[in-house]
Amino acid sequence: MIKNPNAHRVAILLAVAGLVPFVAMLGLLLMDNKHFYFSGLVSYGAIILSFLGAINWGIALAGKTDSPSNQQLYLWGVIPPLVAWSALIFQQSIGLKILIASYIVHLLVDRWMSIKLKLPTWYLNLRLGLTLSVTSILIAALYYYQFSKDYDLG
Repeated sequence: MIKNPNAHRVAILLAVAGLVPFVAMLGLLLMDNKHFYFSGLVSYGAIILSFLGAINWGIALAGKTDSPSNQQLYLWGVIPPLVAWSALIFQQSIGLKILIASYIVHLLVDRWMSIKLKLPTWYLNLRLGLTLSVTSILIAALYYYQFSKDYDLG
């Protein structure tokens, strides 16, 4: 099989496009200050966190072995969806804090797994950029939620 050295560009383009709903929800929240924009931001953040867990399963399945590393990937792969679900059942400001912490922890685990499994360097660089972007947006929304006197819960 011939490897395409530029194949990762599609993954990067799609991953960056995944930031659009984060930016849109934050922008709408800042402009219109409605509860459903805040809810949309938390919900999308939870969906993407769940997706990050699924990536671990994909890496493990591609390994095609029952090595301890693959078993760790399967185990770690179910944790983000469970944490994301918890972010949805608590008050939204708590949910945002859960998501922010979870994205950071997931990046640290991805860093460890990337080194251990010798994943391509572009993947970890992509995860770093996306995590910084997403957590910045979530922190901005949390700040707005906590310090805006005009927040409309209805």
